Amino acid sequence: MGIRIERIWLQQRLEEGGLLSQRLFAVMMFSSSYIVILIKGGKYVRIVVFFLLFMCFITTGCTKDEILNSSKQTKTIGNPTAEKVLTMDPNAKIFLYKDIIYNAGIPWVNELTLTKDIQITEITHQSKNGKAFINGTANKLAIGSKIFRVKERNDILIAETDRGDIRFYQLVEG
Repeated sequence: MGIRIERIWLQQRLEEGGLLSQRLFAVMMFSSSYIVILIKGGKYVRIVVFFLLFMCFITTGCTKDEILNSSKQTKTIGNPTAEKVLTMDPNAKIFLYKDIIYNAGIPWVNELTLTKDIQITEITHQSKNGKAFINGTANKLAIGSKIFRVKERNDILIAETDRGDIRFYQLVEG
């Protein structure tokens, strides 16, 4: 159990000269109390104080991972799922092909000069629920939309729609 020593009290005692001959070695905080350890000297007392400080650092270091893991940050390992993409951007235009999410609306992809190649699949399901996605599912493309490969790149597909072609970029980890 710690002894709460207010800063004003400590400063007054130091100014009075009663504690000037002693050295202030460490201030440690346990719960809401402060413990001030005053040491005149002595090897045994210094070892005990060093051990206590060392244990404080070890305890703090061991609990660091638990604190970080309890935070609400999202960590994605592997390719993103439809659920994660739609959670981060509910307006995203996506579809699932060969267990990989493809996303439209990426500016640099739309600027590329690409040539449509052969048709590889078509949209067979439509869902706004990311958990319900299976291969061939899209959230905004109409059922029956044809999906084509491009000659220039393996990570971009083109969807042919009534309103024109839409380019999709694959979302993969790494």
